[in-house]
Amino acid sequence: MRASEAEILVIPGLGGSGPDHWQSRLEAKIPTARRVVQADWEHPALDAWRVAPGRKASCVSLDS
Repeated sequence: MRASEAEILVIPGLGGSGPDHWQSRLEAKIPTARRVVQADWEHPALDAWRVAPGRKASCVSLDS
């Protein structure tokens, strides 16, 4: 399987990985990359940050 065929979940940390961060560049190059979005990248709320990746992953297609 090629990276362009895989669903890739990008999970930035504190600050949200700005436009020059490797995660942002990867997301821009691979059409199937999806970013987990947090309400506030500068002030993390543990409960919200903990469940966000699972919510995003549940939206990913599992078709083979």
